[in-house]
Amino acid sequence: MIDSIGPGLSASFLTNSAASISSASAKATASGQQTGETPAQAGLGDLTAADWKLVSAAAGKNVGPDASGHIGPVPLLAAAIQLERQGGNLSAGQELTVGDLQQMGANQPAKGYVEQINNAISYLEENAQTSVGSSAGRAVNFAA
Repeated sequence: MIDSIGPGLSASFLTNSAASISSASAKATASGQQTGETPAQAGLGDLTAADWKLVSAAAGKNVGPDASGHIGPVPLLAAAIQLERQGGNLSAGQELTVGDLQQMGANQPAKGYVEQINNAISYLEENAQTSVGSSAGRAVNFAA
């Protein structure tokens, strides 16, 4: 379980914490099987149903809770969303926006993570019912 943190996460903290969260599912990740854990047991209890849909879309496969409540291999994006919620950057139940995802990607520009961010942005764009005042070209290359 992650301790509650404040805003302004460092890249190393995010990476280390995300690795800590997902370490419980390392064996499942390698085999592609469910972890046998619930989101709460894996330290991901603050993720909403919408978060799991977004993370699954970003990963290209369902990683959210199955019918028994267990989760699949945990992508880094799920851990990052959990940290954002625990740190108070995202309120409980608040849906992620393109801007939220862009900020998360800017804070942690690791290649695989940015790919998940860009996939999540595409998912939000494709599923948006209205687009009021949103920026064009949301997928961003965060590499320095």
